[in-house]
Amino acid sequence: KARLVSPPKVDFHKVIEAPIEQKVPAWSPDGRWIAHWEGVEMVHMSKFTGVPNPQRDRLISETFHVWVVGSDGKNRRKIGPGDDPTWSPDGFVTRAFPDPKRGGPKIMIETKLGQKELPIVPGRRSWGRFTWLPDRSEKSESVQDNADQADPAVDLKAK
Repeated sequence: KARLVSPPKVDFHKVIEAPIEQKVPAWSPDGRWIAHWEGVEMVHMSKFTGVPNPQRDRLISETFHVWVVGSDGKNRRKIGPGDDPTWSPDGFVTRAFPDPKRGGPKIMIETKLGQKELPIVPGRRSWGRFTWLPDRSEKSESVQDNADQADPAVDLKAK
């Protein structure tokens, strides 16, 4: 049974004249939380409309935020700017957002001690989507046979 568990405060941005959307829902590993992106979709930005409007583009990018809400619809809270939320195997939410200083996306993770940058995307890349390697201790025996072969591209424990 589908239901809206994280309604936005407004569903239309009057200045930008575009709807506020919610996308990319991601369940926490324990099934108690849902992280999602909320904001005005990028299709309203200059590079998609063909009409240059830097001020409108800035306003649109400022609407991009990641939210977390309990699976019961309670305890909704804003994690921070960004989109494409994912969950680490140990239950912390991540988000990505453009960082002009890096020339590409910055990936942040929420930890017990606050926010922390994950330096996993090289500078000057235009993408920030990634997925976590599941906790190897929870994999089936046939997969555990290769557990000693760490993948350096995704093995964050080595950093």
